[in-house]
Amino acid sequence: MFEYMGIKITWLGHDGYKIKTEKTIYIDPFKTAGEEADIIFITHDHFDHLDLESINKIATPRTFIVAPTSCKSKFLDVTCKEIVLVGQEEKHEILGIEVQTLPAYNTNKYREPGVFFHPRESGGVSYLLKVSGVTIYHAGDTDPTPLMKGLKPDVAFIPVSG
Repeated sequence: MFEYMGIKITWLGHDGYKIKTEKTIYIDPFKTAGEEADIIFITHDHFDHLDLESINKIATPRTFIVAPTSCKSKFLDVTCKEIVLVGQEEKHEILGIEVQTLPAYNTNKYREPGVFFHPRESGGVSYLLKVSGVTIYHAGDTDPTPLMKGLKPDVAFIPVSG
């Protein structure tokens, strides 16, 4: 756990984080349990980012879940207040948190020759969050993309695979 400007950030393993202010925010919780979530952000539909077992442990009837539209059918049995489905370039405000989505996709990692592991068309997202005056960027599963240029977050979670 580390703290930045009064925000407590805990790495949960893999690509998962818990961000604690007056709200409890999770991003891509995987194989985790913890305190109840106010907001859960999911970057894409792969099992190691959209882990329903973990989500069900932290979601409550007051939890907002934010996920790409490609994840819609995954949440049929999840108890929560609302599921906010997002596209790749949108802005929202949820419980006072400013949320901006950017596309997350691969440019040099392939499932097989000519087929990207995370193609842009699959709808994966990165999140740029403004939490208590601090800008946090969670890149999701992505390679560098043109829309990342010019981002100046206070805290950034960037993938290191490949």
